[in-house]
Amino acid sequence: MRNVLSALGVVLCLAPAITAQERPAAPKFDRPGIYLAKAVEKDGEVKIQFMVAEFVPLQGYSWKEAVTLTVGKQVRAFRSDGKVADSSAVLKALAKPTGVFCLVRCADDAPTEPDFYLGMVREDSVILIADSKDISPLAAPKAAPGAPG
Repeated sequence: MRNVLSALGVVLCLAPAITAQERPAAPKFDRPGIYLAKAVEKDGEVKIQFMVAEFVPLQGYSWKEAVTLTVGKQVRAFRSDGKVADSSAVLKALAKPTGVFCLVRCADDAPTEPDFYLGMVREDSVILIADSKDISPLAAPKAAPGAPG
């Protein structure tokens, strides 16, 4: 009986360590932002217009235009297989206002590819990645008083 309890104790002590080793590294993104997005071509560039849900008292939620970002400069677009989406794929997927999630990079060393999230989107979807300072400039972290930058 003592041997069984000892073996059980060893297994219980090692289980968290084994489980932790099997987990993928946590992504360095803020939680994915849910947006309504539409892509347009303007001056030879693809621009994505983002809208956010805003709560209006006594009326509920409505979409409010938030920001427009340029693909390849301020926002990166990927296909559901993780490959970079070309302009035509972005324009097709976001031809009309479409619900998307955008991965918001919250650290300079955050990945620039959406590997962790690939299994969460449909085949005809695009995955967007933007820096927090671009996607939500009003919510971008401010430097502490006296800090450089």
